[in-house]
Amino acid sequence: MLGWKRKSEEERWYLLPAMQHGARKKFIQRLLVALLVGSLTAAALGAFIYYNNRP
Repeated sequence: MLGWKRKSEEERWYLLPAMQHGARKKFIQRLLVALLVGSLTAAALGAFIYYNNRP
């Protein structure tokens, strides 16, 4: 109080329905793994196409 205002909007997390306990941690972990696997797959496929189309 007294000039100090809590920034609750920055600390708020919006979870999907039925997410509780350790679900936020699992959700973030699975999201990061999915992004990593997708990036590696895209890079490998792109490299494969690139090297097969070289003259």
